[in-house]
Amino acid sequence: MPEMKSVFGGKTIVGRYVNGDEFTETYWADGGINYKDKNGAAVGRWHVSEQGFCTFYENMNGGCFLVRKSGDNCFDFYVVEDQDTGPLPDGDQPSLVAQGWSTGKPSTCVALSV
Repeated sequence: MPEMKSVFGGKTIVGRYVNGDEFTETYWADGGINYKDKNGAAVGRWHVSEQGFCTFYENMNGGCFLVRKSGDNCFDFYVVEDQDTGPLPDGDQPSLVAQGWSTGKPSTCVALSV
């Protein structure tokens, strides 16, 4: 996971949740984060830890994710820890919650089933 810092630091991604909602998220190199979706915007912090790639916001829920690169410009995000409920219980499989891709390049993500 340490490579996630270089993959996402200073970058903006656009993405889609499994329900079809779209979002944009900028990961500043200093650990700051800006998030936008149809419901509004949020700021917060991101970091990489043993729990995964974590995003936490000032005015909305966040969590930690397992991130898998599934294409040249596609990342799958699986929830492994929720801000409200904590880590997944042992034995529970992470759930795919979103896909994202770097701006400025075409997405290579396969459309999510909604």
